Amino acid sequence: YDAPGAKYAEQVFFHDVRAQGGFGSVALVNADFGLRLDWDMTYCQYFTQWKNVRQGLYVSGLEPGNCLPEGQTAARANGRLVTLEPGEAHTFVNRLSILPNADAIAACEHEFSARG
Repeated sequence: YDAPGAKYAEQVFFHDVRAQGGFGSVALVNADFGLRLDWDMTYCQYFTQWKNVRQGLYVSGLEPGNCLPEGQTAARANGRLVTLEPGEAHTFVNRLSILPNADAIAACEHEFSARG
């Protein structure tokens, strides 16, 4: 991530995440601290990253989802609209882990690279 800037235009990235044992995993790290997000991809096959490093509004969104943020009309046209029937339910499982130091980050990176 860049340093904050006065005229930064927010960006949205759509990542193709491969499931490992049915779970997707991503990490956002710097040299000595990070966050890891693991989620069950049964109902959340998509992963979106929102990035805004505008000065005074420095944020990032890490978002597993059951759709792309394209709107219902586009999702329906593209065959991606997810709906629940009356009485139907889905359970979503997410796990957020803190990577508190360089050793934890290295272990996470090693795990990810071993997956291929």
